[in-house]
Amino acid sequence: MYSKGNKEIIISLDAKTGKTIWEYSYARELWPEMRMYFGPGPNATPLIVEDRIISIGIAGQVHCLDLASGKLLWKRDLPAEFGRRKRVEEYGYSGSPLRYNNSVIVQVGGNDPSVIAIDPKDGSTVWKSGPGGISYAQASLIKLAGQHPFIYFSPEGVNGLDPATGQLLWHWEISFDNGNHLTPIVQCNESRIWVSSQFNSGGGRLLEITRKEKNMNVKQIWFNSKLRGSCWTLIRIGDFIYGSAGGHNVSFITAFNWKTEKVAWRKRGFHMAQSLYADNKLIFLDQSGQLSIARISPTSLEVLDTAEVTESVS
Repeated sequence: MYSKGNKEIIISLDAKTGKTIWEYSYARELWPEMRMYFGPGPNATPLIVEDRIISIGIAGQVHCLDLASGKLLWKRDLPAEFGRRKRVEEYGYSGSPLRYNNSVIVQVGGNDPSVIAIDPKDGSTVWKSGPGGISYAQASLIKLAGQHPFIYFSPEGVNGLDPATGQLLWHWEISFDNGNHLTPIVQCNESRIWVSSQFNSGGGRLLEITRKEKNMNVKQIWFNSKLRGSCWTLIRIGDFIYGSAGGHNVSFITAFNWKTEKVAWRKRGFHMAQSLYADNKLIFLDQSGQLSIARISPTSLEVLDTAEVTESVS
């Protein structure tokens, strides 16, 4: 999925040859306050559900296409249906849709609701949950405290919903500068998650979610203002979390123990890096356009190779 001019385009390619199988395009209208620092979108990754594909454009247009032919099956316009809660900084819709059983969960960000579940067969609404806005961090569906909550960020904090009904299970307030949470959560075990906010009042925190009968309880285990993420993903391996930490002015690749909050090591020279872990190696692209591959451990970072792949990714 990509954009060209005032259109967004969903494209199907032959994986062996790269030839186009089909394309579907539609007109989009960007909002006047939308910022293009990180490109014109789209920001969300399409979701394949059996014989169809569901996408969300930067302006909140949802399309469901036949996977084989690219034929439109149904569509919805989220801001037209539910309104749009304005944010301090506006970059458009960023949350990718997630599947839970026979429904697809979508972050709406309207005045009411903030999240909906959609039937992928016909596009009808299964449930609504809200009110409250949404942020830019990707939501998650994980096993936590004996449940499988849909966890997402709102400008006021982090929330856990029952994905079957949309019922709010728990909420933890996180107040900071602009309400734009950007870092996806990191699951540490089946009761603890690490979450981050950024900028001057930001930081990383370990939350523990427990269940007693029908009640869900949340408590903060620790908070560290120096271990804050921004618009990047961090990776957990065992007792350690690896990735970029810091802010817009100063950031570095680091490893810290999520149980003890203790920093194991830091490596400067890689500013605001997005990370991927594969083949026992950390692959990261920093804001300057520098792509690196490294071996990581709780004691060290060994950079194996680095290449300049673009001038800037900001």
